[in-house]
Amino acid sequence: MRRYESARQLWEIAVLWAVFLMPAGAQQPNTKGAILQQLEAQYVPTQTTADKSDIVTAGSILTLKKDNLMTVAISSGSVCPNTYKDGRITQSAVAKITCGRAIGLALKRKIFLAGQKLWLTNIEVNDGSVIFELYTDAYAGERYRATLTFGFNKGPVPPVDAVEKSVAEVFSAEPPPAPASQPAPAVQPPAAPQAAPANQEAPLPPIDVPPAPPTEIRMGQTSEQVVDTLGKPEKVVKLPTKEIYYYKNLTVTFVNGKMTDAQ
Repeated sequence: MRRYESARQLWEIAVLWAVFLMPAGAQQPNTKGAILQQLEAQYVPTQTTADKSDIVTAGSILTLKKDNLMTVAISSGSVCPNTYKDGRITQSAVAKITCGRAIGLALKRKIFLAGQKLWLTNIEVNDGSVIFELYTDAYAGERYRATLTFGFNKGPVPPVDAVEKSVAEVFSAEPPPAPASQPAPAVQPPAAPQAAPANQEAPLPPIDVPPAPPTEIRMGQTSEQVVDTLGKPEKVVKLPTKEIYYYKNLTVTFVNGKMTDAQ
């Protein structure tokens, strides 16, 4: 019995030392829950109403770093799936059908470009992929939605650092805005203007800077409107029935002078 107790004590001591000497990363296994917790700490989801018509609790404000994120209006009852791979946001052939582009459905679509802002409503961690559900502000009374899938090939559960790096290539995040119910900070009264010395000229009034031109393009716009927004294309191809404008990361198609496609 004493030998048994001594052997058990030695085993327990060995286990304790093994745990103590184990690297910190090995004590925290890479799991879907750990990835989700890490992402939600950086990209706080926004809570919407059940019908997706409005925001209940605002989360992080995401700024898009890549072009060609395709969204569809919530009123269409659909959601447009996008994929991020090799530094680009693309849509598969099936996704283009879902979004109505490939089969010419009259869905309200909106393509978001780098610099535009969105909301995140959910993060889903699956085997080999992470999916962001995205939601927009209202444009002409319509809110739009999409999903963006980040794919990984290193095992069923991707490494946390690989997920964070891939997401950071597409989005930057600002903290959630303060709730509207919070009192606004006290505004200090402006100081009385001081008269300029006799030998010094009074400062010139501030110059109004005109607002920046729009960065969005929409279906149905003319080629002139698109050029006003995106600038002169790198190449223009004129065909018997249509014109194609080629930009660095975008191809815009016009039929009878109206924009019909952008990808």
